[in-house]
Formats: sequence, C-alpha cells, structure tokens
Amino acid sequence: LMLGKEEIVSPSLDELKELRGQLNEKLNNHPYTKELDEIIANKEFKVGVEAPEFSIKGMDGEDIELKNFAGKYILLDFWASWCGPCLKAAPAIRELARKYADRGLQVIGVSVDDDSAAWRQALAMHDLDYCPQVLSCESADDEALYFPEEADLADLYRVTQIPCLILIDREGRIAARWQRITPTEESQLEETLH
Repeated sequence: LMLGKEEIVSPSLDELKELRGQLNEKLNNHPYTKELDEIIANKEFKVGVEAPEFSIKGMDGEDIELKNFAGKYILLDFWASWCGPCLKAAPAIRELARKYADRGLQVIGVSVDDDSAAWRQALAMHDLDYCPQVLSCESADDEALYFPEEADLADLYRVTQIPCLILIDREGRIAARWQRITPTEESQLEETLH
C-alpha cells in the first residue's frame, strides 16, 4: 500500500500478536489496546480460516456440534425473533436449504435472542423448524448465558450485526460471510457448492 511517497506495510497477524504480547497488562483497558485486540480478532476470522468448533443444545435438547456435519456445507444463519430483516429473509433461506440439500447444504439457525420463550415462539410462528436451531448462548438448563467463555456463538464467529450468514465449506473453513442473500450471494453459494 502506498500513501504519498511512503510505503505503508500492513503487519502480519503474528507481528500484531507479538506487539500485543509486549504491552503491559495495565494498558488492557486503553482504547488503543482495545483497538489492537479488535484488529487481531478480525484478522483471525477471515474467509479461508478454519471455522471455530462448537457444541450447543438445539431446540429439542439435542447436541448440535459442528463436527457432526463434517463433509457438508454449513450455512450458519444468525438471527433474532425481534429482527424484522431476519424474519423477512427466513423464507428465502428455507428455500436455499431445500434447493441445495442434495448438494450437501445444511442450514443451522443461530438466534441471538436472550429470551428463550420469544425464540421458541418465533420458531413456531415463522415455521423455522426445517433446520437445527440453537440459541447463541444457551445453557443445558434453558438459562441464557452471559459469559462468552460459556459458548456464545455470535462472539465465537465475530457476529456484530444481524442478519448474518456464514458459509462453512466441506473442509470446515469459512467460505463466505454475508448480511443477506441476494442473487449475487446465491451465485456465490452455487459456485461454492460445485
């Protein structure tokens, strides 16, 4: 990258991590340190990287684990019961699941709701039980979790806004990340599934 007459080199992920490791922990709450942490997190989560593994309870209490879908294409659909654009997109995503099932596409719905009753009501009202559905941070005893280390999939997959769709290829790598499905995204999906 050139800026004026000077060349600006983007540091590698390893260089950024090394720099972060050199910072005194007293600086952990400094805005620049937080910005550096965010840059590192975003560099770690890009198309082509290995998808983070997860194990979480589904809508019927079953264990939903990424490794159980090995060899399939997985489309993680991050949504919420209160998200109008998410619910509006639901029929199109259901149609993609039907249309591409024979090519190995499996949709997994991931709700970011913190109210399991609202989530379950939305599942029934919008006919979303066509695919496995999970709460982004749900415990086995149906209590929402508020600690990222306890399995918040939205944090794990760096989802900061919804709707968000993340396509994982057969090798378990992030193949695409979209905010919506338009003909352009469906063409990318179809190309990936070949």
